[in-house]
Amino acid sequence: MAAIFSRVPAGTARVAVQEARTAASVAHERLVFLLVMPLVLAAIHGWGLSGEGEWFTRPQSVIYWASGTLPLWWLNTAVGAAGARLASLSRGIGLWLWIAAVPVLTFIAAGLAGFFDWRWQFFASWFLGSVPQRQYPASGSAAWWLWMAKGSVVPIIVWTSANLLQRQLFGRTLLEPRPAATWSPVPVPLAPARDAAPAAALAVPPDVARDVAPDVAPAGAPAVALDGTPASVPAVAVSPTSPDFLRRLDRPLAGPLLAVQAQEHYIRIVGEGSAPILLYRFSDALEQLRALPGLQVHRSWWVALDAVAGIERDNGRLSLRLVNGERVPVSRRYVGAVEIALRSRAAAGERRITA
Repeated sequence: MAAIFSRVPAGTARVAVQEARTAASVAHERLVFLLVMPLVLAAIHGWGLSGEGEWFTRPQSVIYWASGTLPLWWLNTAVGAAGARLASLSRGIGLWLWIAAVPVLTFIAAGLAGFFDWRWQFFASWFLGSVPQRQYPASGSAAWWLWMAKGSVVPIIVWTSANLLQRQLFGRTLLEPRPAATWSPVPVPLAPARDAAPAAALAVPPDVARDVAPDVAPAGAPAVALDGTPASVPAVAVSPTSPDFLRRLDRPLAGPLLAVQAQEHYIRIVGEGSAPILLYRFSDALEQLRALPGLQVHRSWWVALDAVAGIERDNGRLSLRLVNGERVPVSRRYVGAVEIALRSRAAAGERRITA
């Protein structure tokens, strides 16, 4: 049995551990937004006996508020994510206008479906033994629509604030598309870039090069190749037929494609010797970049793995140094995927050297 495990490369095992950690991070992200946030909100409203909760005891009021907050919160998430995906709202003011509109739509839809009346009747009969009559406008009347509009103000504020908090904590909201894993753990054969070094010379901090250690280098740590020499990393050599946005440039890109940056409705295409700007949607560019060994590292950045010359950390913020000297920020949401991708290529390089 020991002989079997001795054949498993150390880098492969560590990559598997990192992938498990990334999956746990995704589960944690969903747990916080889909369960913790709405339950905290329900507890605040319920314990304060807000609205119809004044008819009940505090524990009953918390249960009553949770029965309304949780399903509407989940409905907001589902409708919001579906709408953002259909309209390709991945960032910018359009996404946040949609986020603000979602609770209005779901609140009115729930009212028209009779959800609020059913919920009141169920819990009033359960907790009170009878259903007190409430003075509300008739459903569908002009007064009812005005009442619903006023009632949507608080959900708009709460829902938008929750999404802002989610982005602050995890780098993205659940309404934004999840970054695609556009890297391959096994290096893909590529046409060599000009003055390219072997793919095994992927620059990583020294502690990563030693047995693919789990921590990234501290600030100022020099980037070295796996064989201990200064790194000279090749960038991705892109086929002239792919991706589409390269064919739309007035002039061919000077050198291989290193990175793509979103700038409002434009993308900045970073090459070895130029960085032209093109009117193009970043989400469309990401779809076309799936075929290349690279990944999204920030909501506004895609980077080719072979364009990474080093990893730097400054005051807890991770960034990548490209072969052209440019620094690319890595948001917390993408740190796990970046580390896995670089370590996978580093581990593959070690196996190829020692084989």
